[in-house]
Amino acid sequence: MASAAWAVLQVLLLLPTHAWSPVGAGRPPDCDAPLASALPRSSFSSSSELSSSHGPGFSRLNRRDGAGGWTPLVSNKYQWLQIDLGERMEVTAVATQGGYGSSDWVTSYLLMFSDGGRNWKQYRREESIWSEVVYFDGQSALLYKLDKKPLKPVRDVISLKFKAIQSNGILLHREGQHGNHITLELIKGKLVFFLNSGNAKLPTTIAPVTLTLGSLLDDQHWHSVLIELLDTQVNFTVDKHTHHFQAKGESSYLDLNFEISFGGIPTSGRAWAFTRQSFHGCLENLYYNGVDVTELAKKHKPQILMMGNVSFSCPQPQTVPVTFLSSRSYLALPGNSGEDKVSVTFQFRTWNRAGHLLFGELQRGSGSFVLFLKDGKLKLSLFQPGQSPRNVTAGAGLNDGQWHSVSLSAKWSHMNVVVDDDTAVQPLLAVLIDSGDTYYFGALYEQSCEAHKHRGDPSGLYYIDADGSGPLGPFLVYCNMTDAAWTVVRHGGPDAVTVRGAPSGHPRSAVSFAYAASAGQLRAAVSLAERCEQRLALRCGTARRPDSRDGTPLSWWVGRTNETHTYWGGSLPDAQKCTCGLEGNCIDSQYYCNCDAGRNEW
Repeated sequence: MASAAWAVLQVLLLLPTHAWSPVGAGRPPDCDAPLASALPRSSFSSSSELSSSHGPGFSRLNRRDGAGGWTPLVSNKYQWLQIDLGERMEVTAVATQGGYGSSDWVTSYLLMFSDGGRNWKQYRREESIWSEVVYFDGQSALLYKLDKKPLKPVRDVISLKFKAIQSNGILLHREGQHGNHITLELIKGKLVFFLNSGNAKLPTTIAPVTLTLGSLLDDQHWHSVLIELLDTQVNFTVDKHTHHFQAKGESSYLDLNFEISFGGIPTSGRAWAFTRQSFHGCLENLYYNGVDVTELAKKHKPQILMMGNVSFSCPQPQTVPVTFLSSRSYLALPGNSGEDKVSVTFQFRTWNRAGHLLFGELQRGSGSFVLFLKDGKLKLSLFQPGQSPRNVTAGAGLNDGQWHSVSLSAKWSHMNVVVDDDTAVQPLLAVLIDSGDTYYFGALYEQSCEAHKHRGDPSGLYYIDADGSGPLGPFLVYCNMTDAAWTVVRHGGPDAVTVRGAPSGHPRSAVSFAYAASAGQLRAAVSLAERCEQRLALRCGTARRPDSRDGTPLSWWVGRTNETHTYWGGSLPDAQKCTCGLEGNCIDSQYYCNCDAGRNEW
């Protein structure tokens, strides 16, 4: 069986035969007409294809043409199949089928939709018509009073789904007469189940038993929870991940009071209040031992006490987070170009210690900047012509999985960076700001010309980021796509430079080459290369290399390791010869370089 990337081979969409239109009342018409089979091949596109006979146009259901379905070039989760419906339509069903004559079939997939083909939203089966939803605003709760029976139950089962707006909050709490209690709490995006058989008051991080599952659960998506209490046994499940626990001794977690609260821990008394941070978000399909607690609340049953602002619909979030699934993912957003100011504000969270967050290229030679994480700290590197890169560091421990706010503002020649309300050092810019027209969030550049070759890019000029998510910025290279991918880094001067005699009082004349990349960027590019070449040629006219009296070299060059070298293009290190000396064809056989003959010719 193929993996998920191999999976989407043939697909069928079912929808009404008319275009989508709002329906004022009543049910939509029945739908059983196939859509994909009627579309032309040009309506199908994909991320890649194994061959021309495995193209996206062969992904129709119950067909044998081509290779019997669509197959991507590589097997990973980043492959996609796209169908252009031509106009807005109402899709009511999706069916998939394995490729004809093969053992590949669909295992799992995501379904996304878009009006224009650029901004996509994932389809989720949420808040369906058969579910009960309750919303807590962070200052509300439901108190469920159980039927008092003389015998305690054999087991307790609590099931629910939750969608959190904030990263902390009490989901449920139940306690007994002697300090024993159970509490389910969201703490920094993780779900923690506290179990205390007594001798403690409210839940703390040093409670006798804590079971923790999940992370980043405050992502505004639905997550399922199942809690099973069987005397001294506990099964705690979050999104199909289960933690089993067996209590020691004879104490039972079922020996609790006949009430349980959801959304917070209310205090007793006339005026309601909460002892811990309450839950802000939605609960769906909330059941206690098979009883639909939300339905009881909606019907205002006497077993339910509602405190605070409790409602029975789940509001949609005003902000939608963007997830970067790989180090190659990025988001390009337009900006107002040609202004003397730049202002960018966003929030991020990650577990990674390093990675690019934002890159912007300014106009009219005013430079570029990059915001990135390194060792969990936010760093700003500012590149301006004729200046060394300026680096500013702000914050610490920002890779803790929590949301952190970043504000970057620049006006005229001043720049300001604020992380979580902590202002960093404000660098003074060498030239005035001239804002660019595009800002890139996430990764943007490939790491090498080899990566461009694998993408099928032709020879040409490209920006590469040789250290990936490290602190070095991107730089311009020429990628020469032959059998291998050659990375050509050029310097800013002419191909040939005339070296004249040293002026009076100076021991030597020097010529420096300024490359488009910094020394650190060059080192990073060289460290990735399988082979590195640099040719430095010396042409001379009556100018000897060594001193004729004692053989002291009169010309040399200094490499990236600051070591002095006396060999030249075509020769070998430490040979102190030119190409003609190695090949034995110099114009004067007693010398190893034509320049040493001292002839009045080039």
